[in-house]
Amino acid sequence: MSQLVVAVFERQSMADKAVNDLENAMIPSVVIGRSDGANEVQRSRTDHRQGCPLVTVAVDEVHTGAVVGILNQHGSAKVK
Repeated sequence: MSQLVVAVFERQSMADKAVNDLENAMIPSVVIGRSDGANEVQRSRTDHRQGCPLVTVAVDEVHTGAVVGILNQHGSAKVK
């Protein structure tokens, strides 16, 4: 089963580092999405401020912990 992990960052540079770490980890089944957060506020039920960089990761449930760990190193992640 697939999980959606959402991470909100204070700065774009933090989001960039998190995405880079995810790509380098080569976790199977990861699909990474990025947004500036401006249009995601209505669709996502996270408690982030409008305009903050946002990274979403769709991943198989078995790899969720690894993804959350990487994202939490750079910002805050929530599993949906």
